[in-house]
Amino acid sequence: MSYEEFSAHPLLSGVSDDAARAMHELGESVTVAPGEELMHEGDEPSFFYMVLSGELEVFLPMTVDRFSEVKLASVNRGACIGEYSFIDQRRLSASVRALTEARLFRMSHSDFQTFIEENRDTGFLVLRNLLGTLVKRLRAANEEFDLFTLPAADF
Repeated sequence: MSYEEFSAHPLLSGVSDDAARAMHELGESVTVAPGEELMHEGDEPSFFYMVLSGELEVFLPMTVDRFSEVKLASVNRGACIGEYSFIDQRRLSASVRALTEARLFRMSHSDFQTFIEENRDTGFLVLRNLLGTLVKRLRAANEEFDLFTLPAADF
């Protein structure tokens, strides 16, 4: 993974080159093969991921109480994975697997937290960008639910 590919991620919008390089040094590049699972619902959180290429599927696996697997989303370049657990410090709320070969940048939750705390201005920008991503996702979900409303009756 090149630094240029990393620094172009939407999470780093507005972040200075020096700060982005410092963040880049704290993480590592990983490549996952199609079908490989990198997160499992209910596990303790460990990493925060930035998707640099490829396509991943976020899903709820079949369990004793869940008779079928539930697809929640497909994500690709520009997405983040593991952000919910980073924010609320709870176990993973979903599983994630690669649909295609994917390149990711990952940082441990503790390194990410320390970086944000020690670099307040950059941390503010990164968290603002992350919040923007979450709001965009929520608005899209709201629009999907709105498809289930009944049209107004003509009287």
